[in-house]
Amino acid sequence: RYLFALSDVDLVVTDDAITEIAQQAYARGTGARALRSILENLLVDAMFVAPDPDVTAVLLDAHAAKGKQPPTVIRDPSKKPSAAPPTGPP
Repeated sequence: RYLFALSDVDLVVTDDAITEIAQQAYARGTGARALRSILENLLVDAMFVAPDPDVTAVLLDAHAAKGKQPPTVIRDPSKKPSAAPPTGPP
């Protein structure tokens, strides 16, 4: 949550997602140590999108926790997304 908060983005994790992540950690047999690894793998792409100024929240639900879909990135249409940096010579 801290890394998302640095970009003023809320990380919302549903109860079903927490249950799924806990079950995955239990299945790996590593307990709490696996929790961080699982969360990082699920959220790695969202962490790169979060700094965009139009992103307000990232939702991690059970479908995303199972790997069936990426976490949902919630955007505020009233805020401008960041422009891609120019590529190539000027």
